[in-house]
Amino acid sequence: MCRQPIAPELDRYMPNHAMKLDKWEEEIFFSTVRLTVEDDQGEDSSIGTGFIIGVPITNDEGDDRGTIVLVSSRHVFEEAERPISLNFHQMNARQTGPELGMVVRLTEAFSEHFLPHPNSDIDLACVGAVGLRLRQDIFFRFTGPGVLADFTEDDLYPGKEVLFVGYPDGRFDWTHNLPIMRFGHIATVPTVDFLDEPAFLIDAPVFEGSSGSAVYTVIDDKYRLIGVITRALYKDDQTLFGAVEIDYQHYLDLGVVLKSTVVRELIEHMVAERFPGCRLDAPE
Repeated sequence: MCRQPIAPELDRYMPNHAMKLDKWEEEIFFSTVRLTVEDDQGEDSSIGTGFIIGVPITNDEGDDRGTIVLVSSRHVFEEAERPISLNFHQMNARQTGPELGMVVRLTEAFSEHFLPHPNSDIDLACVGAVGLRLRQDIFFRFTGPGVLADFTEDDLYPGKEVLFVGYPDGRFDWTHNLPIMRFGHIATVPTVDFLDEPAFLIDAPVFEGSSGSAVYTVIDDKYRLIGVITRALYKDDQTLFGAVEIDYQHYLDLGVVLKSTVVRELIEHMVAERFPGCRLDAPE
């Protein structure tokens, strides 16, 4: 596979003290964010996945500005009954990279001011995160809208390998605060909307906690973001425990992925709502 720095068209928005990772497959670990909600005992009761994307903006006068948003599944924000925490890597003392294992936790009532996709049937939302660029204690990476596939690409077909990074079943390397990378394949015709939803299936081990994970594949020798995991498919089943029937769910290793085209719609909606008179200034 070709190795490509994440979103090179947005290098000008990177902090100048950012760690120079030389493998794209490592960089993606630092654009992935763990979203947690605490229970009454202060323990993390639920975990979701989000990813950071940089958004360059311009207006008719040619004024350029940029912002950063965190994208995840809409239900991650809607179902949160307590403030959501975003868990980042602490910047090391030399200001050159992450201090692995040291976490900076930002906790806010994101469920009160997240911006959902304008179509209420699409399980996608974002929150503004521009303040991250002003923090000297946090290390992170982000993708840019130029990495989004538009599904006109010829190099996008059933059986193609995909990868995604997240927190399946809430699991991760808690010693180093690093998520888990998983692999799979496109399981349906990606250009055809699965069940008339702007989505396709992947044959991959998708579990709760993977919601909000960005899905990538290589198109024309470059990694492209082709969608966001929204849910896993499972089969309702029963088993006997003595004389008692117990209902349970059996995961099918199939995940529903919302297409990157709706991610772009969400970003354009965010620009229109939060930056009147401006538009997304990104490569087509």
